[in-house]
Amino acid sequence: MTTGVQAQTYQHTAVWSRIAPAYTLTKNWSLLGDASFRRQNNLNQGVFQAFGAPLVWAGRVGAAYRTSHWQYSLFPAVFFYTYPALGTAADLKRTPVAEWRPTALAEWTLELPPKSTLRFRVGYEYRLFVPAELADVGRMRFRALWRRAVGARTYGQIWNESLVAAPPNFMANGNRFEINRTNLAVGRTLSNISTLEAGYQFTHRERRSLVEFDDEHALTLTLYLKLNQ
Repeated sequence: MTTGVQAQTYQHTAVWSRIAPAYTLTKNWSLLGDASFRRQNNLNQGVFQAFGAPLVWAGRVGAAYRTSHWQYSLFPAVFFYTYPALGTAADLKRTPVAEWRPTALAEWTLELPPKSTLRFRVGYEYRLFVPAELADVGRMRFRALWRRAVGARTYGQIWNESLVAAPPNFMANGNRFEINRTNLAVGRTLSNISTLEAGYQFTHRERRSLVEFDDEHALTLTLYLKLNQ
C-alpha cells in the first residue's frame, strides 16, 4: 500500500442487471454470453436514487468446456463502458472509460449431499483501455461460492470475490488490491430454460489513480437462459 495518503470512503447505491444466455453444443462444450446494465445514484439526488445515473454498459461472448468437476471458460470478446463512481462533485467531470477485457476462467465444483454446492473460481483479465493515455493492465479474479437448494426449484447462495492487479502493468497508484465484493442472492427456476436470481451485493472498490475507496451497496438481478437443452 502507498503510504502518506489518507483514504476516504464514499458510499453510494447501485442496481446491477444482467441477462446471461447459454447454448449447449455437446456434452462438454457450450457457448456463453451476457449483457450487463448498471445504474447508480446521482450525486445530487441522494443514495436512495439508485437509478439516477449510468454506471456500466457491458457485454461478453465466449465458450466453456466442462468436465465432472471443472469448467474452463474463455471470453475473447468482452467490452465494458464504465462511468465514474459518483462520490464527490469532482466525479461529475470525469469521463467514462471504454475497455476491451478478454478473460480466461477456471472453476472447480464440489457437490455436498444432500443439497449444497461449493464452487471455487480463478481467472485472469487483460484490460485494453480505449483511451491511448491509459496503459493496458492485467487483473486476477478469485471467487468462492456456497449454494444450497431450497426445494426443487429454489436456491440460496453467498459468494465472495477479490480482484487484484496482475502483470503486465499495474494501475497508476501502484497498489495490488482493487476490488472485494460479497453477494447474497436467492434464485428460482422459472421454466426448463430460465432461472431468475435476485440479491444484495456489497463492493469495496479502490479508485483507479488514488488510494481512496468507494463502498457500493447494490441490488442485483440476473436472468439465466438456456437457449437449448
